[in-house]
Amino acid sequence: GKLQKFKNAEYSRSVKFSVDGKKILTASGGTGGEAQIIESSTGKILGNYETKTYQPRWSPDESKLFFGAHRQGKSAVLDLNSDDLTIFEHEGNPGMTPFGGFDRLGQRILTISQDQRFNVWNIESGALEFFVEHNRINNGFPGAVGVFTPDNQKLITVAKDLYVRMWSAKDGSPISNFNISSNHAFGQVPIFSDDGLRVLISITKWPSLCWNV
Repeated sequence: GKLQKFKNAEYSRSVKFSVDGKKILTASGGTGGEAQIIESSTGKILGNYETKTYQPRWSPDESKLFFGAHRQGKSAVLDLNSDDLTIFEHEGNPGMTPFGGFDRLGQRILTISQDQRFNVWNIESGALEFFVEHNRINNGFPGAVGVFTPDNQKLITVAKDLYVRMWSAKDGSPISNFNISSNHAFGQVPIFSDDGLRVLISITKWPSLCWNV
């Protein structure tokens, strides 16, 4: 195939295709940063969106974008049809991580804040439904990740206390956990099997872990 270089994506720190492969979501992050939607066949910019996050996410139907680290203490959801931006403000104005994203129905979001909380919000109401925490540590929360299971009934989180934890996605009540012997799982989003019954935790330089969910 023909190799194309998109000059407008020169400073991109993340790249994600749409499901049909016709669009690319990319972002530069940082102060003055922006996310872009690009037509994959031509490189034409279809939309520019100012945000500090460098890991934007599509919603399941690709009608919205999630900005986890939109601003200090703030995450955001952009409705691509109306251009409405909904801001989710975190108590105490903590630093934000770029990870997290939509639930499987596109009705809620998971945000991960540097006060060591995994926060679940209702998009329509803007309300914080609940938050969960790992064991608190002294050196911050970099690389913490979380994801909803394919049936949307559970939440899986990985943090620097060397634990992978499973919670109820309804109210955050704990279900299960296991200890990992390496911090190289941080920043690695869990991957689910096609039937959604198993999850793979990728660990750099160590054997990956498979967990029944």
